[in-house]
Amino acid sequence: EGRVRTADDRDPDAAATLKGLGNAAARAGDYEAADAHYALAAKRDPGDGHIFANRSMMQLKLGRLSFAIESAQRAIELEPRWAKAWARFGAALVADGSDEELARDVWDAAVSLCESGREGGHADYRRA
Repeated sequence: EGRVRTADDRDPDAAATLKGLGNAAARAGDYEAADAHYALAAKRDPGDGHIFANRSMMQLKLGRLSFAIESAQRAIELEPRWAKAWARFGAALVADGSDEELARDVWDAAVSLCESGREGGHADYRRA
């Protein structure tokens, strides 16, 4: 009580607001702003894997491949049964091009989660 809040304070409500701003910026094509909003959101709620998955996509779009991989890996740590987190990791690995076998394994994990019904039947991550 009475203490000054800092950017390091955990605040899931503020994180949700920042995530919403990031989503809006991403839809508008402002990937730098989206990434900045997601970075702030992650500080406010470091346990939200969705924020890290979204940030991974923005980093991928900005060509920051090593950061995109790291963010996707964090999303998987937090949400290991979420196909979208695995799909973001796969997309970053494919763009990076350094480990095709790992990229295939990651895509297969995403597809397996979709097919098992753990993703509510979202089949949009299936490999062609």
